[in-house]
Amino acid sequence: MNGHRSIRGLAAAMLAAGLLSASLVASADVAPPEKAQGGRAKAEEMKEKAQEKREEAKERREEAKEKREEAKEKAQEKREEALEKRDERQEDRKDRRAELKDEWKAKRDEWQGKRKERREERRAEIEKKWGEAAKGAPMRAELRIHAMRVARIERVAFVAEANGNTKLAEQAKALLEKENARHQKRMEALSKEKAQ
Repeated sequence: MNGHRSIRGLAAAMLAAGLLSASLVASADVAPPEKAQGGRAKAEEMKEKAQEKREEAKERREEAKEKREEAKEKAQEKREEALEKRDERQEDRKDRRAELKDEWKAKRDEWQGKRKERREERRAEIEKKWGEAAKGAPMRAELRIHAMRVARIERVAFVAEANGNTKLAEQAKALLEKENARHQKRMEALSKEKAQ
């Protein structure tokens, strides 16, 4: 039991010492009444400033949100305008293609109607210009290559003119002249080889 009493006594002494030190600390923290009033006023002032800052931040967030929504609306309008323009261009292209198709059919029918005549004229021209040399395999191959190239270039020129692309049409005509010059040079070289 002695041990019990000593523990109780020790606990009571510690409790008393703790209360004494707590009361000393509390008395040191207590400010005189005038200072306490000034501290409360400062605290209230700080609370008001913090509230104002929160309200300002809230207003800025709302303004930013409105600006984002406006930007979204403008972007949506631009997208819709772009889609409308794209649709118009597609319709124009479809109409133009239909017109080109009709033009091409008319031109093709005209070409096919005169095909035999053109072939006979071209053969007579080659016969007159190159004679028997044109019947050799290398010359026939060159004539075939030249005919395919000229057909392609003329097709490009026709489509370019039909589309209103004058620059491309001029380039095709220049290329046709270049091909004719190349062909003439090659045929002359082949005829010299045949002659030797």
